[in-house]
Amino acid sequence: LKANIAASLDRLERQNKIVRNGEIYQFLTKAEQDVTRAIKQTDISSSEENKYLITIVYKDILVDNKYRHDKNSNIYNVMRMLDGHMVDSATNAEITFEIITQRNENYEAFTEGYCLTKSNDNGGKIIVKLGVDKPLFNDLTMHIKTDTYIRKNNDGNNPEHQRILHEKSTENSERAKRIKAGFEKLLLNADYY
Repeated sequence: LKANIAASLDRLERQNKIVRNGEIYQFLTKAEQDVTRAIKQTDISSSEENKYLITIVYKDILVDNKYRHDKNSNIYNVMRMLDGHMVDSATNAEITFEIITQRNENYEAFTEGYCLTKSNDNGGKIIVKLGVDKPLFNDLTMHIKTDTYIRKNNDGNNPEHQRILHEKSTENSERAKRIKAGFEKLLLNADYY
């Protein structure tokens, strides 16, 4: 029964009849369905997704780009990377910290043996392989699409449309909180090499 309900909810969501906000599903009016459909059709680039992912991981969660060693109190500069892309241009970094996500085109190649080998490259680096969480990454994409749609279509001419955009903005704020919490959980449960 639970599987049938989940399948029905997924179908209704794909048809833009309902919207999911966390664990809450809401039926949509015709106008809300049109906006939801337009949001889902909004084009975004992979660089926009990378930029948002970097913001969440390295600006909201792992803020500091320095590491202080507990035993000797030395402070080390850290070069931060995400899926093979440098986040910082730290030319004097003593430590490299790379996070691998399911968005990495070679994600499956990052086996334990491969990660251990890569962690010894170029004087060593810390590799953090996050687990797979498709709903979280879908939320990340939907957050960017919603934000982009609202920015491009917030003209203030139609009160009904403005109300819908305001509701979508509120939903997106809640989505952003869930995304941050989801990445905190992925980081806690990640494989570190």
